[in-house]
Amino acid sequence: MRKNETDRKRRGRGEVLASAVLVIGLCLAAWLYVADPLAPQDGPARFELESGGAQATSEWDSRAYRRSVEYLTGKQGVFFAQLREQAAGLLRGTPLALIVAGATLGAAALILRATRDQDS
Repeated sequence: MRKNETDRKRRGRGEVLASAVLVIGLCLAAWLYVADPLAPQDGPARFELESGGAQATSEWDSRAYRRSVEYLTGKQGVFFAQLREQAAGLLRGTPLALIVAGATLGAAALILRATRDQDS
């Protein structure tokens, strides 16, 4: 009898904790999806004048920048700099919201599994 009561309490606490993690995590994911707090507010930092007007560019659009990065760091440095640029795209807006939502679901499932009855 006593063991059964403690198992029920443990499961109840686990369910409360998993619910709290789920609510907080999904609210954070929804806020990241809607607000996109890491989006640049002032617009692009560089512009290039063309015949049709000013065009926004990144540093990688400049051959001189790519050449200087390759000169200073070699092909490996260029590869890792481009990899860093790609990874930075995952850490803002919708992709970040999806990552947070997935991690939240996984954490809640792990908490429920850890507090589940060990006999069954």
